[in-house]
Amino acid sequence: TALISGIAPSVGMQAFSTITGLPVYYGIAKTLRTTASAVTASGNNTVVTAIPGKRIKVYGYELQASAGAGVSCKLTDLVNDYSPTYIFSAREGVVVGGMPPPAFYFGTLSGSALSLWLSNNASGVQYAIHYFDDDGA
Repeated sequence: TALISGIAPSVGMQAFSTITGLPVYYGIAKTLRTTASAVTASGNNTVVTAIPGKRIKVYGYELQASAGAGVSCKLTDLVNDYSPTYIFSAREGVVVGGMPPPAFYFGTLSGSALSLWLSNNASGVQYAIHYFDDDGA
């Protein structure tokens, strides 16, 4: 959106980039991203790849167990745990959303990936992670 009479949109006003088509918030100049898929392997599964010198700041997420047996899971960067350890029965899940950027629920350590840990009896978890990357501070 172009400036009109020298007045910029208010801080926190959402628009969409004409280059990427992804949402951006004026005043924070961050590209908001979402990654969504499923993991079935027990242990740590990378869901957002590390970005050198950047923190991954999560402003919302959804997790849902697959149709099989129950599963335990949590979000981590392999140093810190960022969510509780959720214990889901088949098809149970959680939605954590509504945090308007530039606010965020948690941010990884600088240069760290975000992983979804699954218990040994994992039957699989579908996920959607809503995030933006920010300087290492």
